Amino acid sequence: MRSIAVLLLLLTSPAIGSAQANNAKLMNGSEYRQFLQQVDALLPQIEAELKGIDLSAFPQLSYANGKFISDQRELALREVEYSRLWVSKQRIKRSISGELALKGFLDSLWGLEGDIIWTEDFTGLHLTHLEKYAPEFGQLQIQIANDVIERVALMEKGVCPQ
Repeated sequence: MRSIAVLLLLLTSPAIGSAQANNAKLMNGSEYRQFLQQVDALLPQIEAELKGIDLSAFPQLSYANGKFISDQRELALREVEYSRLWVSKQRIKRSISGELALKGFLDSLWGLEGDIIWTEDFTGLHLTHLEKYAPEFGQLQIQIANDVIERVALMEKGVCPQ
């Protein structure tokens, strides 16, 4: 079952690109506030999973794999903090550059989580439950990607709504 979740996690990354090309829709102010609330609600759950990784509970884990997971966890925790920062900034004043920044941090967090999950699966160990957040997280990524890509396209045409 976990292997299926890992496969779905990996397969949804290209799906995000396809969804962007096929579903360009701007979020209105209300939808964007709801989006920010959803991100804000998801980040503490992901953070708790990351902080809950206890490598000492798995002495059979090689040093290299343990170091890799540890490094990815620390980077992911930073991305959680940066994402929180940009969510709060976007609540104050929505901007295209802010959306791009938030999208970048969420994309990075997604990739780091995927690295951890892949390493867990590769080593046959179950350190986290990060994969359970993949469907919701993937959908949020699609939302922001669609929105920001459309906003940039409109901005290039000189007709971007604020």
